[in-house]
Amino acid sequence: MACLVETGTRLVLDAESAGCRTGATLVGRLSRSCGPGQLVLADREFLGVPL
Repeated sequence: MACLVETGTRLVLDAESAGCRTGATLVGRLSRSCGPGQLVLADREFLGVPL
């Protein structure tokens, strides 16, 4: 599962789930929930993913 979470409130803004070898693909889909002026911080497991 890959989640987009608001850090202050810990509100889950968006999430995707699939098999354990599809993490990079899932993260790319979460950009649909990001808007102008938002800062996105990535987990250390996604360093090589071109977002």
